[in-house]
Amino acid sequence: MTDIRQYENGVSASLLNFDTQVSQTVRDRCLAGGDDGSSFVKKIGTKLEGTEMIQREQSTYIGATELVSLLPG
Repeated sequence: MTDIRQYENGVSASLLNFDTQVSQTVRDRCLAGGDDGSSFVKKIGTKLEGTEMIQREQSTYIGATELVSLLPG
């Protein structure tokens, strides 16, 4: 995300694909972020509100449908 703009009826966010360097802008009624305190969102002056830390957790999903066939046995 390289830019966020708020309008009376919504918000837009400019996104940059690091692999292709192609930029695009998306627009919707609202924007929700899940960033930490050192993220871009804080650097542009957005105030983070709410509970500082509820829990530490990371969920990762990796789709590797052919992986099972490579396992021995």
